[in-house]
Amino acid sequence: MINVIKKWSYYLIPGLFFVMMLVYVGRFGFLYSGADLQFHANRIFEYYNHLKEGNLIPVISTFSSNQIGSLVPTMYPSLPVYLGAMLQFIFPSVTAMYGLMWLQLMVQFSVAKWVGKELSLSSLESTIAAFIYTVTTPILSQVIQQWLFGEVWAMSFMPLAPMSINGTSFSKHSF
Repeated sequence: MINVIKKWSYYLIPGLFFVMMLVYVGRFGFLYSGADLQFHANRIFEYYNHLKEGNLIPVISTFSSNQIGSLVPTMYPSLPVYLGAMLQFIFPSVTAMYGLMWLQLMVQFSVAKWVGKELSLSSLESTIAAFIYTVTTPILSQVIQQWLFGEVWAMSFMPLAPMSINGTSFSKHSF
């Protein structure tokens, strides 16, 4: 039982830190107007409306862009946008966006922690390394201030790159 609590505390403590950080940033109930915020928020709004109407795979924007039928849904990857759209069903729009930011941070943290374990770091060492990676200034700036949505999701998987370059074998570590 104690091992289970200890194992999950390696996720719970950073996860709570990310929640507190995002609650502090969003305490006034608005999103910072980042470089890509309007574009990606619009994409999430578009998918939310399509899902509400039963269209699971939209190919053109019909709820936004002045209803002109923009091809944005077919030109950009959509998995994270679907996550944001689904959160819109559960939470108010701004809260859903901060929830999506939290999810991004947790994915980054989890991938980096797993890579640390694969590189033979202890649970504590891999947690610290993953936490440092996740809260570095460039990442937090891109998540919160600039809202570079696609770039941040791509950066979530950057720690995997050295694993494939070095030919490190993936063992069966649980994270």
